[in-house]
Amino acid sequence: MSEIVIFQPCRTGAAFQGTPKKNLKLNMNKVKEVLSKKGFKIKLALKDVVIAEKKYVFNIFKDGRIMIKEIKNEEEAKKQIKNLFKLIKETKD
Repeated sequence: MSEIVIFQPCRTGAAFQGTPKKNLKLNMNKVKEVLSKKGFKIKLALKDVVIAEKKYVFNIFKDGRIMIKEIKNEEEAKKQIKNLFKLIKETKD
């Protein structure tokens, strides 16, 4: 069973969102650290959101939601979100 549901929130935009089946309450400092070590460029790091880039732009929210922007290929979006979710799901407070 999947731990995350992935969908396209807006049919006219090039974005997809992954939402965990349970809110995670991530430690955003740990998220930033993990992503930096994996080669992501951290564009913004706040208390409730980290925006990181590595080929695509990702918004990672404290509750575990992940938004990937500027991508139109659904399969690639799902793959990218699932891979990122694996990296961050253990960074809970």
